[in-house]
Amino acid sequence: MLLSRLLAFVPATAAAMAAAPPYNRTALDAASKSAIKSLVSMSSWSTGWDWDQGVGLYGIWKHYEATGDNSSFTAVQNWFTTRLPGGQRKHVNSMSVFATLVDLYKVTGDAKWLPYMEEWGYWAMYNLTRTEEGGMQHVTSDAQHPQQLWVDTLMMAAIPLAKIGLLLKKPEYVAEAKKQFYVHIKYLHDTKTGLFFHGWTFIDRDNFAGAHWARGNAWAMITLTEMLELLGAEGDATIQSALSAQQKALPALQDHANGELWRTVLDHSVAEGSYVETSASAGFLFSYAKAARKGWIKSDTYAATVEKGVKGVLASIAPNGEVKNVSAGTGVGDTIEHYYGISKVKTMWGQGMAVMALMETWRTLA
Repeated sequence: MLLSRLLAFVPATAAAMAAAPPYNRTALDAASKSAIKSLVSMSSWSTGWDWDQGVGLYGIWKHYEATGDNSSFTAVQNWFTTRLPGGQRKHVNSMSVFATLVDLYKVTGDAKWLPYMEEWGYWAMYNLTRTEEGGMQHVTSDAQHPQQLWVDTLMMAAIPLAKIGLLLKKPEYVAEAKKQFYVHIKYLHDTKTGLFFHGWTFIDRDNFAGAHWARGNAWAMITLTEMLELLGAEGDATIQSALSAQQKALPALQDHANGELWRTVLDHSVAEGSYVETSASAGFLFSYAKAARKGWIKSDTYAATVEKGVKGVLASIAPNGEVKNVSAGTGVGDTIEHYYGISKVKTMWGQGMAVMALMETWRTLA
């Protein structure tokens, strides 16, 4: 395993051993580079444009932001240079790449990217289909999902809209993104557990299977964290409250018997069929580490949870850089068993989310 080859740091004293995590920046960077190399070697990396590329780009950019590694910058820049001129049908998931394009533009100032952000921002603001109460309907490349809210939408469309709004100085876009968080929190946040449901239908007026699907919870936790950063001093009590509830709920659900990660249906056991899933676990760890770095939580509050989880993510990265135990694309299910049956595959979102977790952890280390 890559983990055994990388974790070489041995503290000199017992006191240091108690305080220092069992990994260092060198290990985290090496694992991230390996995962990125595997990601950009996938055949659909250079030919596709959907949420898998969107999350992959997001992870690669996080590596560049943390380390300044020019190869990561170039991978992102080359992807946009190649793919954007070709065009893409607009839907919630294809919007996801623009969260990274905003950041690329802020570094390069390259004016050729502005028309794309203006076009897609306008579409998400005014033409993306809405549900009752103005929520973004989770329209994808192959289905309309009438009157359905999916927690995935926060990652794929709401965050890009907020970032475009801030960049283009369009406060109405930022206000609309905030509204999407409020609507999704209203219908998807389970106040009894602190977790999020995967979806809601205004037709049947229920949460489908009522599943606390792990990667959906990761989309929520990542985006709640990112939105708070985007809002800055303005903050938002509703978003902060939902994030705090998730942070408090997850440590008790970490699977200590199976690699210190979380299961694909968070509150169902491995014995029931709920397997340990790496991408969601990485999303949680990214959020915990970032919240600690930003000073929103005390650095030691969830330190043990993060340390164990990061070790689990590192152990899930194969020698060839593939992030293992990542569930395939997952539609909203009407039964809990639906989630058990999702296969585990090599994916760009698995690679990207692992890098996100490792790089945010990298930033917390001296």
